[in-house]
Amino acid sequence: SVGMCTYDDIQYAVDVFTNKKCPYTLMHTVAEYPVPEERLNLRGIQYLRQRFNCPVGYSGHEASVSPSLIAAAMGATSIERHITLERTMYGSDQAASLEGLGLTQLISQIRKIPIVLGNGERTITEGEKSAAEKLRYWN
Repeated sequence: SVGMCTYDDIQYAVDVFTNKKCPYTLMHTVAEYPVPEERLNLRGIQYLRQRFNCPVGYSGHEASVSPSLIAAAMGATSIERHITLERTMYGSDQAASLEGLGLTQLISQIRKIPIVLGNGERTITEGEKSAAEKLRYWN
């Protein structure tokens, strides 16, 4: 996790893992509990991937699940979230944690991402063909 780290700190960690031939994934994060969404800087995922040429995941410390979904859609290789029995419990990270239902919903939504992203190739679907037959007067 790169929370509270400078790029020099991150480079040092990358060098240690690389020199020991140990696989690793950097985890983009802002180490505040909870972190306001305007400080998440999710583009840091892409920057870390480009700068360090390694897998980059996301460690979410925000109250909602949407930034984790965005991170997954941006290509984060893993998503890490704190979990709790109850968000109102005492503790410094409870408000940034997910209860069981929230975690279940997050997993379900992340699994939809590759389905809705598709392969990027433009094709006319069977449903579009059917709609065109009804709506296009020039067919």
